[in-house]
Amino acid sequence: MKNIIQFETRRRSSDAYGEDYLTGLRRVIATHVRPVTGDFLEWGAGHTTLALAEMRDELAIGSLTTIDDNGAYLATVCSHMPEWDRFESYCADLTGPKLSNRDPELNYATLPLGWGRTFDFIYIDGRRRLECAFIATLVSHAGTVVAMHDYRRGRYQPVKALFDIV
Repeated sequence: MKNIIQFETRRRSSDAYGEDYLTGLRRVIATHVRPVTGDFLEWGAGHTTLALAEMRDELAIGSLTTIDDNGAYLATVCSHMPEWDRFESYCADLTGPKLSNRDPELNYATLPLGWGRTFDFIYIDGRRRLECAFIATLVSHAGTVVAMHDYRRGRYQPVKALFDIV
């Protein structure tokens, strides 16, 4: 029987992105990610967040940090998370503070710049994917693997200027 997770008013099975989606994600991580600290960053919480949490021991995922722009949705995802003290979630506005044109605060895509750390695996599956991809170059190290869901869509092709495609 397939896992069904209720998020807001829609139902999504574990096959939501295709029968081999989670199998493919597991293969990419097992094959290409060489965890030094096992720090994972994800833009766009959801089904994959829960799957990564379930695979954390199998794939040596040391920590998972997820960012989403929808607070209610993020709270729903987090309510389904297993107990894990190495999981952090952040809700961030897509454009950041709007008090004046001099707001120094970070937004959804740029939030990781304020943490002073790098990540071993970065998964981009939320809003502003190209902006997130650019920021990923700044919070990665030489061995970081960056994956973008639906990267083959024409609007995401500029990502090829930032990364080698494997």
